[in-house]
This record gives sequence, C-alpha cells and structure tokens, in this order.
Amino acid sequence: MSFLQFDATAVAPQQPIEAIPAGTYLAAISESEIVTTKSGTGQMLRLTWDVMDGPMKGRKVFDRLNIANQNPKAEEIGQRQLSTLCHAVGVLQLKDTTQLHGRPCQIRVTIRKDESGQYADQNEVKDYRAIN
Repeated sequence: MSFLQFDATAVAPQQPIEAIPAGTYLAAISESEIVTTKSGTGQMLRLTWDVMDGPMKGRKVFDRLNIANQNPKAEEIGQRQLSTLCHAVGVLQLKDTTQLHGRPCQIRVTIRKDESGQYADQNEVKDYRAIN
C-alpha cells in the first residue's frame, strides 16, 4: 500500500481534450522527437504544433511524419511531407529538428474518426504552407 495525502477538492479535475475543428491554422512547432515505429523497423518524426491565433489559440495539434520505413512508398510520402514542411518554414537544410521550432506557418488540420468507436476523434495535419 502507498500512502498519499491528496485533497481532490483543492484541484480542478482535468477537462477532456477534444480535437479542434478542421481548418487552416497559424501554428508553430514547439516540440519534436524522432521515435522508432511500433514495428521497430522505421522512424517517425513526432511534432507538437501550437496554434498561434484565433479561437483555438493555445491549443496543441500532434503530428507524425514517417521518415524511415521498410515500405519505400510510405517512406517517400513521409519524406515529401517533411520537405513540404521545411519549405513552409524556410529551413531547407535540416540538421536538427529544433531548427523547425518557433517558425510559424499555416497548417491544414482535418479530423480523423475512429471507426471502432473505441477512441475519440483526433486531429491530423494534412498540409503545411508558408505564411506569405
């Protein structure tokens, strides 16, 4: 048994986090990480976007790019997405993912529905565009 002194009446419960509406948002990357895929045979670039204006300002959108994969087509798609992102934020020679941080661009967000009903709707970033 573990003893803990915690008064739940002194802390507001966490509110459920729902997907933001589909649309185009001004956003910047605040976090990035390269992780191994579930299969262990590839790598994904995980990104956290912070929405910078409008009614969704301050909300976060999570993104994954498949940058190394045994499936050549999946890898090509991920590499093209990363290239589009790099062009949108003006980083054409990427050596460290932190180079992408804090550089605003437009992201097009959609909503992905879980057909099984087991999980809540999730946002998915479909495109990246330079601001001007």
